[in-house]
Amino acid sequence: MGNLGHAAVDAIQFSNTSIGKDLRARREAVGLKQVQVARKAGIPPETLCRVERGRGNPTVRLIQRILKAIDQPEAAKEQIVNWYVKGLLPLQTARQRLQNLGWTNPDLALSLA
Repeated sequence: MGNLGHAAVDAIQFSNTSIGKDLRARREAVGLKQVQVARKAGIPPETLCRVERGRGNPTVRLIQRILKAIDQPEAAKEQIVNWYVKGLLPLQTARQRLQNLGWTNPDLALSLA
């Protein structure tokens, strides 16, 4: 039973690291500094730094704010689908997040993934 707890922690850390690397790559691809994105997202730069390094446990809402600050609203939708495909988001959460971003038929997007 103890091994299952350790595996869950490892899986969460892997997910957070993967998400952080992706956010950093997106930010750098558009030539923005951490402080610029943090300011637009309304978060402390230290928070963005921790997320990009895979530290902590960021909420989907925080990640959406960061993606929006990078000015990639379509990227936010694409990323939710990618996280669902990778098993980082459960179906219900992915569906709700896509609806919140304005997709009228999130099930279609998820079924095509």
